[in-house]
Amino acid sequence: PSIIGGFFMALTYSLDDFTVSFFVTGNGFSVLSVEVYAMARKGISMEINAISTLLFAVIVLGILGYYLIQYVINKKKLIKRGVK
Repeated sequence: PSIIGGFFMALTYSLDDFTVSFFVTGNGFSVLSVEVYAMARKGISMEINAISTLLFAVIVLGILGYYLIQYVINKKKLIKRGVK
């Protein structure tokens, strides 16, 4: 439940970030979400696919890294207590 809740919170914040960034950015500067939107309007290109793949991979690796760190920490705590 917490991962699903976090997903919806992140989705909501990213949509809000896009809306604000789209209307506030000036010439010569734009954030990633606005760049992807501009590329998508011209047609889906390999750059959008590459950006999406990289973002997905970074997020998945981050989640897996977090769970690995938590596993190691919990394992060390159990060994300290003498529980196998």
